[in-house]
Amino acid sequence: MFSCDPTTITGGDDNGGGNGGNGGNGGSGDVVAQNIGGTMSENTTLKDLGLPIDYIVEGELKLDGNALVTIEPGVCIAFKSANGGIYVGENAGISMVGTEDKPIVLRGPINNNNPGSWKWVDIYSARNDNRMEHVEFLNGGSDANYGVVLVEDDAKLSMKHCTVNGSLGKGVYANGTLTAFENNTIKNVKKYPLYLSNIFGTPLGKGNTYTDNGNNFIQVDHYNKDANEGTLTNQGIPYEVVSDIDVTDQRHLTVEPGTTIAFAAVNGNIIVRENARITMVGTADEPIVVRGPINNNNPGSWEFIDVYSKRKDNNIEYVQFINGGSDKDWGVVIVEGEAKLTLKNCTINGSLGCGVVSYGDGSLMEFENNTIKNVEKYPLKMGFVSTNNLGKGNVYVDNQSNYILVNAIGDGTSTMTYQGIPYEAEYGLSLNDKSTLTIEPGVVLRMADDSQFDINEQTKLYAIGTPEAPITFCGQDEGSGQWGFLDVMTEKACELENVIIDQCGYDGYGGGIWYNGASTALSMKNVVIRNSDAFGIKMYVDTEWNEATEKDEYVKPAKFSYENVTFENCKNGNIEINDNTMDAFPW
Repeated sequence: MFSCDPTTITGGDDNGGGNGGNGGNGGSGDVVAQNIGGTMSENTTLKDLGLPIDYIVEGELKLDGNALVTIEPGVCIAFKSANGGIYVGENAGISMVGTEDKPIVLRGPINNNNPGSWKWVDIYSARNDNRMEHVEFLNGGSDANYGVVLVEDDAKLSMKHCTVNGSLGKGVYANGTLTAFENNTIKNVKKYPLYLSNIFGTPLGKGNTYTDNGNNFIQVDHYNKDANEGTLTNQGIPYEVVSDIDVTDQRHLTVEPGTTIAFAAVNGNIIVRENARITMVGTADEPIVVRGPINNNNPGSWEFIDVYSKRKDNNIEYVQFINGGSDKDWGVVIVEGEAKLTLKNCTINGSLGCGVVSYGDGSLMEFENNTIKNVEKYPLKMGFVSTNNLGKGNVYVDNQSNYILVNAIGDGTSTMTYQGIPYEAEYGLSLNDKSTLTIEPGVVLRMADDSQFDINEQTKLYAIGTPEAPITFCGQDEGSGQWGFLDVMTEKACELENVIIDQCGYDGYGGGIWYNGASTALSMKNVVIRNSDAFGIKMYVDTEWNEATEKDEYVKPAKFSYENVTFENCKNGNIEINDNTMDAFPW
C-alpha cells in the first residue's frame, strides 16, 4: 500500500531560511518533506513542495495496476539507500516532465554524492505516455550490471532533455523501445552510457551528449523485434556491437553519415538476408567507419558484411572498413547467392582473407572509386565476371596477391574492365551459351596452370587492345609453358587485336591458340604469341586437290583473317596445320 508520511528536515537560517514563500515557512522553523513508499495503484500526482528534497523513498516505489504517476516540474526525490528505486509495472505509466528552469531531480541521500547511491527507474510498461523530460538522475546505478534508467523487454519510453550523471554501471539500459531519445546528457558512468538490445524501431535522435564515461560507446547486443526500419544515427561516439547484426525478413538497416560501428569480437558481422535491405551511405566529409575493438588495430579484428539480399537498392558508399576479414576464406564485404550491391567510394584497409568477395551469382551493380589495401589474399574475388560491373577509379595497393581473382566468365554480356592490376583465373575459363565478353585495353589475364580459355560455338570474344595498352594472356609464374591455350571454337566472332599471348603451350600440347575447324571465326591483328612450350598456333582446316600441283592444299577458312602476327620462342614451331609444321601461314 502507498504511504505518505511527513519527515522533518531541519532548515532555515537567519536570513529567512527554508524556502520562504514556497512553503509558507519563512524564517526559522521546520520544513516538512514527504516519505513515500510501497505501491501506487491509482493515478497519483507528486507535486512540487518547494523544498530542497520534496519526497524521500525508502526501498522501491512500485507503480502498479493502471496507475499513471505524474511528477511535476521542480520535484526532487531522494532515495535513502543503494536499493532505492522506482518500478513501473506492465500496465502502469510514469510521466516525469520538468522544464529547463525547473527540472525534476532524482538522487541518493543528501550525504552521499557517490555514484551508486541509489538504484534505478525500472520500466516494464509499454504505455505510449511514458515520458521523461528535463529530469536529472544524480549518482544512481548501484547495480553495476544495469543502468540508472531501465527500459525492459516490451516497454516504451520517451526521454528528452534529461541528464544521467554518475552510475556504477551503465547510464540508460534499453531492452525495450526508446520511442524518442534526444538532447540527453549521460556522463560520469563507469561503464557504457547507453545499452541497446534492439536497433529496429525509433532511432536515437539528435543533440545527445556522452562524456567522461568509462566505456564511451553505445553498446549494442542486437536481436530483432517487430519494427522493419532500423537506423544507426550519428551520436558522436561509436556503437560497440557485442556479437552481430542480423537484418532479416523485410527489414531495412540504415547507417547515417559519420557513424562508427566497432565490433567487440572477431566474429562480429552484419548479415543482410534475402529480402532485407542495407543502406550505408556516408559522405566524403563524414564517412561511416566499420572496425573492430578500438584497442585492436590488427587485420581480422572483426568478420564481414555478408549480403544475401537480391534487392537492387542495397547501397554502401563512403564507408571505411578497417581490419575486418577474420575468416581467411572470405572477405570483408561478401555478395553471395543472387545478391546485389552497389559499392562506391569505400576503403577496405586490412583483412586476413580477401577484400571483396562476389560469390555464386552475386552481383556488384556498381563498383567504383574504391580503395582496397593491406589484405592478405586478393583485394577482389569474383565468381562471375558477367555479374560484376567494375567501374573506374578503383585502387588496389599493398595486397599480398594484388590481382583480381576470377572463377568463371558467366553467361550474358560482360566486360573485363581495366583496373590497373591483373586478373587471375583460379581455374580454366569458358565462354558458353551465346555469351559475349569484351576485354578492355591494358587488361592482363593470368591463366591458371594447365588451364585453357574455351571460346565455344555460339559465343563472342572481343579482345581489342591498343599499341600503348595491349591485352595480355599469360601464366602465373615465370617461364614458358605455364598454361594451355585459347581454344577457339566459335562460329560467331573471336577478334584479337594488339594482343600478347605469353607463356602458353603447357606440357608441349597445342599452342597459344587452338583453331578448331574451317567454320571457326578468328580475326588476328598485331598479335604476338611467345614463350610457348608447344606451337604458336595449332589449326585444323579443310583441304582440296589442286590439279596443277597434283597435291592437297589447305583451304583458307572463310572466317579466318590475320595481319601482323608474330611468333617468338615457340618450341615446336610457329604453326601446325593438320599435324604439319610450318613457319608461316600458307595463304
